[in-house]
Amino acid sequence: MNPGVLQNEHIFANMLPGNCSSSLRDSAYQETFIPLTFPIGVLNSRIVLFRCHRLAVLSAVLRDFQDLRDILAYKPLAIRNETVLAVGWFEAQKMPEHIRQLQLLFGNVTAEALEPCFITDPTTLAAVVSHHEFRYLEDSYATVYVLCDGEIIMNRFRDQLAKYLGKFGVITSFETIPHLRNTFRCTFDDIRASFKARAVPKFYIDNASIYVRPSLEELSEKPAVRDIKSQPNLQVINWMTGDIKYAQTELTEQNNDEWKKCQHLKSRRPLSGSFGTSYVPHENQIDITRIRLGQDPRKTIMIRNVPNKINHNELKEFIDLTSKNLYDFLYLRIDFENHCNVGYAFISFVEPRHIIKFYLERAGKKWNKFNSEKVCEMSYAKVQGKAKLIDKFRNSKIMGEHPGYRPRLYHTDGPLKGAEIKFPPPTKRGALLDD
Repeated sequence: MNPGVLQNEHIFANMLPGNCSSSLRDSAYQETFIPLTFPIGVLNSRIVLFRCHRLAVLSAVLRDFQDLRDILAYKPLAIRNETVLAVGWFEAQKMPEHIRQLQLLFGNVTAEALEPCFITDPTTLAAVVSHHEFRYLEDSYATVYVLCDGEIIMNRFRDQLAKYLGKFGVITSFETIPHLRNTFRCTFDDIRASFKARAVPKFYIDNASIYVRPSLEELSEKPAVRDIKSQPNLQVINWMTGDIKYAQTELTEQNNDEWKKCQHLKSRRPLSGSFGTSYVPHENQIDITRIRLGQDPRKTIMIRNVPNKINHNELKEFIDLTSKNLYDFLYLRIDFENHCNVGYAFISFVEPRHIIKFYLERAGKKWNKFNSEKVCEMSYAKVQGKAKLIDKFRNSKIMGEHPGYRPRLYHTDGPLKGAEIKFPPPTKRGALLDD
């Protein structure tokens, strides 16, 4: 890779003071303003490209990273004939320390160095943000422009405006725009804060109309919006769940546009391309550390991205390579019309700790079956444990289908270890229920 394209990890020394402790840095986040400076030549403060030959391992480290909620996306990309893992953060300030933590975790697992690189070339930046996972991590999306339409006392108004905008998130820069009357530029540390601010396109300070827009061009247009003086309770965007609660108002056209733009900026499981996972609710994410500490008693997981041509016996052989006789329930969901699986299966282990080896060996890796490019994904199932699974399926219509399409139970100890157990009969009379 051209060394002029990416700038390596030595520049971290310039990003935070050497004597700035973690506790001091964390407490600084509570302040309204945080100065943020990057070395000259770095074109993006939220996306880092990692060079390493073990991308699947790095992807697994990221999945178990305790601060994963601060990462929007990670995905392997081909940049100038080299495959790198692109990782994008919501908040630029958190990135340097998180990278140090990832380097330590990766080194503990592989005994190898992890080389992070910043983007310093416009062509490389354009290639990265062309992927939809990283589109809204361009630094420009962290900035909003504000216009005051009225007479103001500048110093007093600046303080009031900064205080109002600071409610959306930490501000890294706030300044007036030269040669433009009563116009300001505000940049947030967290991309999500910018979109929250844009979702309120007009408000009032001391009877002066204040307009918020993503660019100067749009600010000059000042499109008509609902007068919110009579509608003080705007919608509340819950960035943890993506829910929108309405309070005596509806989204304006401008709000709708901004909401569509930032739909995938909800604080959620990151999009991770071919080496990671699709959206998984936080409560269903598998945390190996919690299992090892005995803090998660769940035993049943959902296996996703199963190649559609795999049948039950082939899936069982695949699982037995790492977990033979360690599970008592297995169900591969089949489409009855085309006789192929629908891409997911459920497995219930005897003990939570049995999940660990299977997860570490299989999650985030290609199946290598039928030339499939699919990557094995896992999460906790909603129905947990052998007993509850039996209750769920024994009255299901699936038990009336071909035996090869039904869920299976297995002995896990004794002389019949590994042998299939006959599924208990239904407890309800009449037609079987949908599963």
